[in-house]
Amino acid sequence: MIFLFWLFKRSNQIRNIENLDSLQYLQQLNLSCNQLESLNGLPDRINFLEVLDLADNQVRFFRISIIRIFRMYF
Repeated sequence: MIFLFWLFKRSNQIRNIENLDSLQYLQQLNLSCNQLESLNGLPDRINFLEVLDLADNQVRFFRISIIRIFRMYF
């Protein structure tokens, strides 16, 4: 089990979200300024996620269950 609380991957030309399944204690995820078009690959069980920054991406649709996040930036 990995106890990572903050992950900042800003400006990395990321196109897909993947390999985050083991980060269930993640509190802040910054994926801003990438090339994301969807949130496919974002795990359903990130129970502690409070901040999700997706600013300056091309995300248009997302699962309604993602709204439980405290702060989300598009």
